Amino acid sequence: MSWLESMEKWWQELQVYPPSVRQFVDQEMVRLNVTPEEYYWAYCYCGEDHLVYAFRFLEFVREFYSVTWTSWLSGMQKDEPHKDLIAAGKLFSGTHPPTPSSDRDLCLNLPTRPQNDPNRRFLYQEEEVRYVGSIEIIGKSDYIGQVVSSLALLSNKAPEEFGLVLRYIGRIREWFQSGITVYEIPPVFFMSRKVAFSSLTWGAGCIAHEAWHSKLYHEYKASHPTEVVPGHIYHGQDIEMECNKIQISALRKMKAPESEIAWVGSLDGSHWNQGWGEEHLRPY
Repeated sequence: MSWLESMEKWWQELQVYPPSVRQFVDQEMVRLNVTPEEYYWAYCYCGEDHLVYAFRFLEFVREFYSVTWTSWLSGMQKDEPHKDLIAAGKLFSGTHPPTPSSDRDLCLNLPTRPQNDPNRRFLYQEEEVRYVGSIEIIGKSDYIGQVVSSLALLSNKAPEEFGLVLRYIGRIREWFQSGITVYEIPPVFFMSRKVAFSSLTWGAGCIAHEAWHSKLYHEYKASHPTEVVPGHIYHGQDIEMECNKIQISALRKMKAPESEIAWVGSLDGSHWNQGWGEEHLRPY
């Protein structure tokens, strides 16, 4: 089983935890600027099957192994075990025993954070929630307005692609970088302000692009309900090229600037394994 398949299975299991646990995980991911991949890897290597303990281990390796952390991430994406990281996990677990031992107990006993605490579930204190059909949009007011406008443009000019979005993306959340978690319930597109405010057409095209990733995942899941969805079904260079075609189709229907269409057309899909970020986006 690849790391993508293992992460998918683990993330699905996380859905059954109480809301307080999920909320704590969200808060810590924001506080530490952690991607789902980083958190999963920290959980695997921290020396304890412990959701909260994984965050403490992640802080530890970032502080003491900052030079090699990037190479570890790169290797783990290729399913390569890291002896040094395993050793770091043993060192950490030997010197930082988790208390209490149950992450459920720890999360459930956490005090409720005040509304003005920046480390709560959302990225900003001024967050709001709005809905477009069944899609929940979370973020600052100006961000939500921009996303709503992009979705309205997509709905009016590219209804077929908008239908994909309605079916396969359940939440769009303002985040510090961009990426989709297709295995969450509902699927979440973490969309940065940089993407959203580039232009209405660019934001709408990116949403359509991510919806295709989610479609591929959920169609396979529906026809193989007892299986873990293999990573190559919804990730990979060929898959990125598929998603780019959907994005270009939406951009053309919305009469987007030729520079946006040309940029997507110039991509070869090789950015798929670079993790979350903005590397594949057009120059700004």
